[in-house]
Amino acid sequence: MKKIYLLIAFISLATSSKSQTLNTNHFPSPGDVYNYFYTDTLGILPGAAGAAQEWNFEDLNVDTILQTDTYTGPVVVNPPIADQTVTLGDSLQGYNFYKNTAANYTMLGFSDSANINVVAYSNAMTMLTFPFSFGNTSSDNFAFTTIFQANNVDVTGTINTTADGSGNLFLPQGAFNNLIRLKYTIVANITVLFFNIVQTQNIYEWYDGINKFPLLHIETINTTDPFGGAPTNDKVVYLAATGPAGIKTTQNKIDFSLAPNPAHENVNIKFNNEVIGQTKIVITNTLGQLVFENNKVDSKLSNLNINISNLNKGVYFVSVIQNNKTITKKLIVQ
Repeated sequence: MKKIYLLIAFISLATSSKSQTLNTNHFPSPGDVYNYFYTDTLGILPGAAGAAQEWNFEDLNVDTILQTDTYTGPVVVNPPIADQTVTLGDSLQGYNFYKNTAANYTMLGFSDSANINVVAYSNAMTMLTFPFSFGNTSSDNFAFTTIFQANNVDVTGTINTTADGSGNLFLPQGAFNNLIRLKYTIVANITVLFFNIVQTQNIYEWYDGINKFPLLHIETINTTDPFGGAPTNDKVVYLAATGPAGIKTTQNKIDFSLAPNPAHENVNIKFNNEVIGQTKIVITNTLGQLVFENNKVDSKLSNLNINISNLNKGVYFVSVIQNNKTITKKLIVQ
C-alpha cells in the first residue's frame, strides 16, 4: 500500500459530552458522492465505547489513491427491487439497493458484476432507525437467497446497531469534536448444500453531523471454515477525504495494479515496491473463501501473471501481503 501522512495543524478541543443525533439526512440520497482513502489495517483498533471519549487515529498510514462512491436514484433490474430510493454501484460491477426514509435506513438487495444475479432480500435488513442518538440501539433480522457456482445459497442473519460512543476524533487531516460512533454487528448464517458458514462483521463508524458520510470506518470480518479449519479474518479501514492540508509519502511502501480488470483467463499483477521482503498473494471470493494463494512470491519481480481460468464469473479480492502490511484490491472475473 502506498502510505502517506497527512499534515495537520494542532487543534485543542475540550472534551464534551454533547454528541450528534443522526437522521435520514446523514445517510445517502441520489446524487451524493462519498470520497475516501483506504488505510493500513495493522494494529488498528476501534477504541473504547462510552461518553466523552477521545479516539486518536492521527498516525493512520493513508493510501494516496482517492476512492469514490457515487449514489444514484432507483435502478431498473430484473427481477426488480421494490421500494428502492438510492443505489450504489454501476452496471459493470453491480449494485447495492437501499431505502432511506425519515423512519429508517434499510438494505433491500444487491446484484453481482454485470447484474447477472440480482438478489432481493426476502427479509430486508434495517440498519438503523431514526432519530438515532448516543445510547440508542436497534436490531433486525434479514434473509435472502442467491446462487454460487450453480448452487443455491441461503442466508439468514441478524444486525444489531448501537450508538456506543460519543466524543472527539483525531485523524491525520484534523480533529473533529462532538461525534457519535455507531457499532454494527452483523451475523450471517450461510448455507450451501450441506455446508454452513457463519460470517460476523463488526463495523464502527464515526459521524460529526456536518459531513454526510462517516469520517472513519473500521470493519472486521470473521468467516468460519465449513470444513472445520481455522476461520479467516479480514479488516478494512478507510477515512473520509475532507481536505487535508498536505500529503507526505512515507518510506517502505507497497502498491500494485491489476490488468486487465475485468479479466477473463489471466490477470497481471504489477508491483510498485520500494521495499524488499517476504511477499504473499491471496485471492478470496465474496464469501471470504480462499481461491488462490502464493506464499513464495519473489518480491524483486515487477510483474506476476496469474491464471484465473478456473474461477467463476464474479467479484474477487486480491491481497498482497509484504512485511506484515496488506493492500487489497477488487478483481472482476468475466
